[in-house]
Amino acid sequence: MLGLGDVGLADFHGGRIRISRPRLHSALFPAKCEFPAIRDLASVAHDLSRAFYETESDLDIVELRSSLIEGWRSSAPENWSSDWVLYSHRGGLAIWEYEQCLLDVIEAVSHQSGAPQPATNLISYVPRYQKRMFNNRTFGALSMMAGSIGVFSLISSFPPSAGRSPSLLQA
Repeated sequence: MLGLGDVGLADFHGGRIRISRPRLHSALFPAKCEFPAIRDLASVAHDLSRAFYETESDLDIVELRSSLIEGWRSSAPENWSSDWVLYSHRGGLAIWEYEQCLLDVIEAVSHQSGAPQPATNLISYVPRYQKRMFNNRTFGALSMMAGSIGVFSLISSFPPSAGRSPSLLQA
């Protein structure tokens, strides 16, 4: 499949996409992206965060990112913008933006240019996010196990038929 690679804000000129040189990571590890639309949305969202960080704007970054995502959802096809696609536990926008942050760090290390912001800030939240995801999934799995055990014990406590029920009057 032919792909453009990461498309960021710098690649848009006059309402068109300008194909630029590939990033360093593309030479190191060619992408095998099955769903490039969300990767590109994450790239644009990360570029927006980077521009916000560099300009030290008074605007609210949450509102800016929400507007970007809502604009995407209103104009992209349903199979590119549904809740199922954007949901982070299934490899949605947050996972792809995490990849963009890692790629920024790879390039910063190779160029010895220092810690790229806001990539390192976002990466610092990943262990807590992963722990919360693990805890949620563990709690969900334990709840399902406990519910199943409860249902099976309840079913096994009833006699299968009235004729086979134990009689308390037998002596």
